[in-house]
Amino acid sequence: MSYPKPQSQAMLAELSRYVIAEPKPFVVDLANCRGVWLATVDGDRIMDWCGLYGARLIGYNHPRLYEPDYVSRLALAANNKMANPDFLTAECLAYYQLLHQLAPECMAGQPVEVYVVNSGAEAVENMLKYFINLHQQRMQELGRTPRSKRFIYFDQAFHLF
Repeated sequence: MSYPKPQSQAMLAELSRYVIAEPKPFVVDLANCRGVWLATVDGDRIMDWCGLYGARLIGYNHPRLYEPDYVSRLALAANNKMANPDFLTAECLAYYQLLHQLAPECMAGQPVEVYVVNSGAEAVENMLKYFINLHQQRMQELGRTPRSKRFIYFDQAFHLF
């Protein structure tokens, strides 16, 4: 199979007019994705071997995602995005309760810390801030004044495909 196919090629060319990006060589048709299968605007079906982890364990377009109660709750949360848990909502609390209920049995009775973010970049940034804070606390416990904040990082070492 050769990619990109005609409709995808036209849409990818249009995208390049607006942004510098290197997307996969096909355009996904979200409405027609099912389970582990991506659908393309050109009518192909491609098994998604890497995107179905974490937030999408149930796959694409699971029937329960379209139940009226779920859609209503989702629209409420999406249209009024709060900085949870800074401004706690009942929906946020229910989400964290569910995550703790789903924790592996080996973690039962243990303190489980959950931190949810929107992207890998946010996760890395917040992890770095967390480690700075831990380091500063450790230095203070040792009676030392925390000084400079430096990080060692590697170019091209995050989210490469």
